[in-house]
Amino acid sequence: REATGLDLALSADAASARRRLTDGRTAAAARRVAELPGRDTAFVGRDPERAEVAELLARPGPALTTLLGPPGVGKTRLALEIAREQRALGAFPDGAHLIDLGSIEDAAALPSRVAAALGADEAPSDDAALEQVAARLAGADALLLLDNAEHLASASAVFARLAAACPDATLLVTSRERLGLEAERVYPLRGLAYPDRDDVPLDEALAFGAVELFVRRAERVAPSFE
Repeated sequence: REATGLDLALSADAASARRRLTDGRTAAAARRVAELPGRDTAFVGRDPERAEVAELLARPGPALTTLLGPPGVGKTRLALEIAREQRALGAFPDGAHLIDLGSIEDAAALPSRVAAALGADEAPSDDAALEQVAARLAGADALLLLDNAEHLASASAVFARLAAACPDATLLVTSRERLGLEAERVYPLRGLAYPDRDDVPLDEALAFGAVELFVRRAERVAPSFE
């Protein structure tokens, strides 16, 4: 029964069957490694953005969506919240993985970084790493959250190769620059909404995401804040 759940055909020999089943368990565990980090503070606002980006991720066809925006606007936080919500709703049953690209200097190393995040052994070359990624994500309904990609945007061909290698997976990229791919879906992200005039009543002002975020942060450093 366990072998059936792992989609394994076992031989009649008991010893061989046990070895095959052990390998299957290991592979299944590897597909679950390095998923999303926990949330340290409550998420504020962004209801329209969360719904719209989730709809983009659910569209059929080449699935690479770029959250585009200036530094500090909240791209990573929004991407993580969307990933958590979608996982809670049953999307991406084969996992969601956060992969920080900020420390990569050469875009050619992108497949190796993704392979490592998926639990693969170190590959002898970037091409071999891409093959590992393709093998691990073959038929997998998974989400790869590629964070801080702006310094690699000029090497868009590497992202195109990655997307082609795992057509069943969904790629969500955060970047300050477009990747410039033909199949790229770009979602521009702006700052949180705030009142456009000074005489807004307090209860109305608190409905704006920027005001709510300010209040929450103020209460953290000054519990008596009103």
